[in-house]
This record gives sequence, structure tokens and C-alpha cells, in this order.
Amino acid sequence: MIPSGHREAIALKNPSSSPLTLWLNGGPGCSSMDGLFEEIGPCYTNNDGSNTLTNSNSWISISNLLFVDQPVGTGFSYTTGNYTVGSTEQSTADLYTFLQLFFQRFPEYSKLDFHVFGESYAGHYIPAIAKKIVDNNALINSNKSQGITINLKSIGMGNAIDGQLLSNSQIQEMRGELASCEGALTLCNQTNSTSDCSNAETICLNYESYFDATGKSYYDIRAPSSTTNDLLNPPF
Repeated sequence: MIPSGHREAIALKNPSSSPLTLWLNGGPGCSSMDGLFEEIGPCYTNNDGSNTLTNSNSWISISNLLFVDQPVGTGFSYTTGNYTVGSTEQSTADLYTFLQLFFQRFPEYSKLDFHVFGESYAGHYIPAIAKKIVDNNALINSNKSQGITINLKSIGMGNAIDGQLLSNSQIQEMRGELASCEGALTLCNQTNSTSDCSNAETICLNYESYFDATGKSYYDIRAPSSTTNDLLNPPF
């Protein structure tokens, strides 16, 4: 199964020779359309949603852009049947399959330099997909596997979240709160009520307290949280 929610944006200058950059938002569960419409994409909506405005800071001035909603079930990606993703390994395999199919369908992009960037929980996804690409390129080049080699040149992560900062007991406590979060999200989807959805956000973002306990900055794990204002802001 592969993620099916994706959008492309063609570079404004020399698209046939400009690189291709894959952008991934985090969460897990945040749509990469956040990156498209609120961060590095070519345009964004005005305050009342009646029109679009040019994003003068868009990366489209220097790169073709590819935004993918993953793991499957995130944002606009969907699947038929009961397929779900429960690990970084699964999401990595699906994303790599998607990239192979994308380059088969649009071979002109397979010849370009390829970069993977993202933020927050994409700090899990990005190193994993980069390693998958490097490992599979070696297999393809040695004729031990079939596929399209991907010209990976760099990766970049902004305020990357990595659960390795947490102890096993903290992770187990967080998993114990998952049912409450899922129940609150279900109620939010059913009622579309501001109060219910605000309550779901409060419950599901309680994980911040576990990161607070590490004493590390959201944006730089080398620095103590007290040196920044990170603890007052969610990491995405």
C-alpha cells in the first residue's frame, strides 16, 4: 500500500534542471499540505479564504516541490480495506514504493538531484527514507534488485522530534493515554464542535509534558529548554 495524497509544484526557473525536493510534515498525522499552503509552497490563502496570494519565500524559486501525505491515512491519503501503518518501517516502505511509482510515471524527475526536507515528527521519517534510498540504490547498481536509482543529494530536518529522548516508562505512559486521545478525536469529528475539538487538542498534546521532562529544547536537543521559549509552543 502506498500514500496517495500528493501534490507537485514545478520550479519557476529551469524546471528541467532544477532539483526535486520532497517535503514531509510530521505529527505523526500532520498533512504535508501544511507545508504546501502555509510554509514553502507557491501560494497561500488570504484571511477570508476568498483568494490566493503569492508566497514570495516559496522554495519553488529554486526547486521543483513534491508534497506527500504519509503514512497512509494522513491528510488526503487513503486506502481501501483495513490496511494501517503502525511503524516507521512500514511508512518508509510505502513511501519508497510511492517514489518508485512516481518516477516511473514522471521519468523526467528521476534524472534530477533529489532532496528530502521536513519538520517535527518527520525527524523519524526522513533519516529512514534516506537510508532506504541509499541501500536500495546500492542493490540496484549491483544488479541485485530492480528499480530506479534516486539521486539523493541531501536531507534536512527542522525542529525534528525524536522519541529516543524519552524513557521506556514514559513511552508506555504515553501509549496508555492513546485511547483517550482517539476518543476525543472521534468526538471532534462527529460533532465538529469548537469545544470538542479544542478538548481533543488539549488531550492529544499532553505528550508535551513528557518532552518537558527531558529538559531539552524542542528545536535543538543539544540545548536546555530554559534557553529558549520552546515549552510554550507546540513543535509544529
